[in-house]
Amino acid sequence: MENYFCAKGIMDDAVNVNTASMFLTDIALLWWRDKTTDKRQCEIGTWQEF
Repeated sequence: MENYFCAKGIMDDAVNVNTASMFLTDIALLWWRDKTTDKRQCEIGTWQEF
């Protein structure tokens, strides 16, 4: 993912997290949905936290 972000010139952590979350599948997607829907806001705001 980091190579993709670099190639696209994406430097913003929030954009990185949102973009990477679109590629999640299976158990990772379930984990992400749990993180974002239970709290009604995502606690993960940086690429490192993701």
